[in-house]
Order: sequence, then C-alpha cells, then structure tokens
Amino acid sequence: MEEIEKLRRAYEEQLEINKLARLEIEKEEEQRRVGNSVKIDPKPVEEPWKGKFNLMNLNEDPFLTGKIRHVFKEGENVIGKSDKEEMPDIVIGGVGVLKNHCRINFDGASVTLSPNPDPNAAKVFVNGKLVAEPVILAHNDRVLFGSHNYFVFNDPSMPEDSTIDWDYANKEVIQDQLKAITSDQDEVLKAKLKEMEEKYESERRNAEEEAKKLVEERRSVSYTHLRAHETRHDLVCRLLLEKKKKKKK
Repeated sequence: MEEIEKLRRAYEEQLEINKLARLEIEKEEEQRRVGNSVKIDPKPVEEPWKGKFNLMNLNEDPFLTGKIRHVFKEGENVIGKSDKEEMPDIVIGGVGVLKNHCRINFDGASVTLSPNPDPNAAKVFVNGKLVAEPVILAHNDRVLFGSHNYFVFNDPSMPEDSTIDWDYANKEVIQDQLKAITSDQDEVLKAKLKEMEEKYESERRNAEEEAKKLVEERRSVSYTHLRAHETRHDLVCRLLLEKKKKKKK
C-alpha cells in the first residue's frame, strides 16, 4: 500500500509539472505570435541525438513526450540528480532520484545499465521490473528512474515506436508492483495456513493421547471395581480360568 501511495503522489506531482510546462509553452507561443511581424529566417532544428543511441522522455502529456533526449559518451555515464560538487553525466531530477542514481556503460555498440548498490533506495525499472543486476538495454525498452521519470531506449538502427507512451510505461510498472504485492500476500497466507495446520495436528495428537490415557484409566478402575464386588462363586470361577490359561501356556 505504501508503494501505491508513493505512485499516487508522484502522479500528482507529474500533473503539476505538466501544467507548469504547458503554461510555459503557451507563453512562448504567444511571444512568437506577437513577433510574427518581424521576418525571421527559419533555421533547421538541431537534432544532435540523430543516429545515436539515446533515452527519450515519456510524458503524461503527449505534447511533451520526446522533448528530452539523452545521448551517451563512450565509457561510463553517471545518471543522477544535479549536484554542484559532482555533476553527473546525465542529469535527471524528480522524486526518488538520488546522486549517482545508476550508471550506464556505452561501448559503442551496446548500452548496459548498472543499478545503484542499493537498488531499493535508488530505484530503476526496466519494462516494469526493478533492476537489481546489470542489464543490457534493447530497442524500445521502457526505463523508469525514481518515481515518475519515464524514458524509452532507442537504437538508431531501428525505427522508433510511437505506440509506446507514458500510459503504457506507467501501467506496466503499476501492474508489476501489484503482482509483487499479491505475491507477498499469498506467501503470508500460505505461512499462516501452514501454521494453523501444524497447530491443528499437534492438538489432534495431544487429544488422541489424552483419550488413550482416559480409556486405560477407566479400564483399570472398572477391573478393580469388579474385583472388589465379586462373590465366592465369582472368585472360584476366576481362579479356575486363570489356572486353565496358565496350563495352556
């Protein structure tokens, strides 16, 4: 339940961030409309990520998806929040992102993501699953840093998939976490059931032993009671029967 509450808070924070971003974009659009009377030579939009392995952001607002692209230098790339003393190679802010959150190694042909030594504190999810060991990223892999920083990994040799969006990546993470919670609950129920079965079996054995003792006690009392009330005739018969049994032996 705590994880679900964190996701809810992160979702609300993301909505607020998106609202501020939209206001900023609307402001820029208004400035452009005002400045339309001045003729400006159009310049091509620079796309330094073209032809390179990259992480592209996914946003709850489709208009803001793809506005951020992170490319990798060869070798080790530290990913984390901004830090004045030691700035990471790739800066990612937001809830749940730590300094030195994780590392990406790029050898020119493949990209390997290595989690923080404490993956539960500095969480990274790939395709909805928490990363605890190094993993080689594949084209279209969804990556979540912290609580709500979603990205998709792009291999420049393959076409980008426009169907992968924020909703898809977010549902993927939530569903996997719900499965984990359900699994934990199942384990608790199984342990409780086993405990109850063992307790029942122990009580059953104790009850059987007590019943046996009670039967033996009753037999002993009954035999003693009969001996105390037997007549002379009964005594003679009993002695003759016992003598006969001894002869047979």
